[in-house]
Order: sequence, then structure tokens, then C-alpha cells
Amino acid sequence: MSKMCSDKKGQLTTLDLIVSSMIFLSIVVMFIWSWGEANAVVMGTEQMNDYRHKAIDLLDILLKTRGMPEHWEDSDNLTNVSSIGLVSEPGVLDRGKLRAFEQMPYQEARRVLGLTHEGYYMELLNERNRTLYTFGRDSGEFITLERPALLDGDFVTFKLGLFEEG
Repeated sequence: MSKMCSDKKGQLTTLDLIVSSMIFLSIVVMFIWSWGEANAVVMGTEQMNDYRHKAIDLLDILLKTRGMPEHWEDSDNLTNVSSIGLVSEPGVLDRGKLRAFEQMPYQEARRVLGLTHEGYYMELLNERNRTLYTFGRDSGEFITLERPALLDGDFVTFKLGLFEEG
């Protein structure tokens, strides 16, 4: 019987060290990259949910309340307006309030709407999807919601878009 003997049993060569180090570093880099990607997805989802909740709250205020004060549209001094409502009763839009809101400066409207880091775009569409009113800036909306309402006895669609604005 012949025995195979090797003088290099249990010895680490430079090539083995380089290959194993490269494999280890590749695994670490892939893990860090995956973690960053997963974190970005979670952050994007959280931001989307924040915008969605803010848009729902804003639509509720605009389409269910008269504002504070109730006849804010008659006020010459907008600093006294703490909330804008666009209805005469829940779900029934008031043309006078719509006109007043349409004339309101964008930054002042953002302040009264409680938007600090968000911009807005609103559109009121009739049953044929024709635009009746527009408010704000039409920019790549981050989140868009729609709600039905009445204007002069006709069904309309109120669209609200929110987006990030510095």
C-alpha cells in the first residue's frame, strides 16, 4: 500500500486568502446594498402613506366643513382665516367659496391649508370630465385622490394632488 503524503497539509496559500477575502467582501457589499434598497422602499412607502393621510384629511376639511370663520370668503384679511371649507353644507360646493379660493395667493392658501412641505393641485371636473376650476400648481403629483360632490345641483368630481415642495 502506498500512502499519499503532502507537505502542504493545513497550509493557507496567498491565492486561497485572496479568493476567500473577495467572496466575503462580495457578500458584505451585497448585504449592505440590499439593506439600503429595502430601507429606501420602506421610507418611500411611509412617505406615500403620510401624503395619503394628509390628502384624506384635507379633502374632509374642504368638502365637509364651511371653514373657520364660516364665511371666510367675505373676509378682506386672510390672516384671520384658520381653515378653508368649500361647501355650504357637507358635499355641496359653494360657488362663492370656490371663486374666493381660486383668487387666493398660492402661498397663503398653503398656509391656511396647513401644508408646510407639500404643494397642492386641485381640480373640479363636471360629469363630462371638463375642468370647471383649478387651484394650486400642476406639478408631478405624488398622491392624487378624488371625491364626488355637488355644484349647483350637478355631480362633480373634486381632485386633489399633493406633492413634495420645499
